[in-house]
Amino acid sequence: MVLLIGGSTGRDGVGGSQFASDALEGEDRSAVQIPDPFIEKLIIEANF
Repeated sequence: MVLLIGGSTGRDGVGGSQFASDALEGEDRSAVQIPDPFIEKLIIEANF
């Protein structure tokens, strides 16, 4: 008997989940979004 639970793997595949668990080094940090609270506030205010 085989039981599969959960959603299907997305376009990033298993490599995306592996990347999320890895320790980030200097060259990898560009793949992570860095928040900008000022721009975020401007965008939120522009939508109301």
